[in-house]
Amino acid sequence: MPNYFSLLIFCHCIIFSFEGKSQQLNDLQKVNHEIAKLFAEGNTEKLLSYYAEEAVAMPEYHKPLYGKPVIRQYFNEWMKATGKKLQVRKVIDVQSTPHYVIEIGTLTDRYLQKGKDSMNYDCKYLRVWKKGPDRMNIISEIWGANDYIEKAKLPEIKIQPAALPKSTVSATVQKEIGLRNQTITDCVKERKGAEHATLFTKDAIYMPYFQPMKKGIENVKAYFVDHEGPGVAIDSLVISAANIIDLGNNIVLEHGYYAIRWRSDTHGGLNLGKSVNIWKKDDSGQWKLFRQMVNHDE
Repeated sequence: MPNYFSLLIFCHCIIFSFEGKSQQLNDLQKVNHEIAKLFAEGNTEKLLSYYAEEAVAMPEYHKPLYGKPVIRQYFNEWMKATGKKLQVRKVIDVQSTPHYVIEIGTLTDRYLQKGKDSMNYDCKYLRVWKKGPDRMNIISEIWGANDYIEKAKLPEIKIQPAALPKSTVSATVQKEIGLRNQTITDCVKERKGAEHATLFTKDAIYMPYFQPMKKGIENVKAYFVDHEGPGVAIDSLVISAANIIDLGNNIVLEHGYYAIRWRSDTHGGLNLGKSVNIWKKDDSGQWKLFRQMVNHDE
């Protein structure tokens, strides 16, 4: 005989979960609308009220920004360099733990720079919010273009990075994440794209530089198989963590950076970049990438 009471509880939980996530998405859209207004007004101080003191921001074509004072400097320079600003965000995905919210979406910045054509900066972004008693605050943010963009198209801003933020996870977790990064290093150097993709969860979202986001393991795998093909040789690659934060529910946030020296038959160079990595521990106890976004420093 069917257990109708258990079925009723199960259905109620599904509805509650759906409504909770839907409400979070609507709330974030409202917050993003307020942030867009502050950008249009050039109101840096009110904009910064949405950021935690320990926040990390990772703009495209710039070094990472550690801490609210440095982020303030960056946005002050951005406001001075641009005019007629219009910002539109669309939330694509929301994930939540008891104390944090992970937001992914698309972003379009339209603005003018002195002596240059108007700019449509079409991006994707990843944010992590920390829940508070009265409001949420951004603790991590990264954004970057959906297609190739020249550095000269963006305002030229040079803010010196501050000291690295502290980690809030154990030495054991830091070591485990370090070993996963070493596996990624080996896969990239040996051009093993399919193996690289096994480090992601089945429902992963990967957000590469100069391309739209890749949703689901099949799209992630297709990207890495193509990106890590045999036509490019890697002379050196260093992947490091700036800090790692425990988000709860066996999920951690890693702020990472990398330096890769590569060459092909016709080109070569050194790329410096950074990433926001959301690692999630699976049922077997292995850390896998649940959400990840990368962009270039220069």
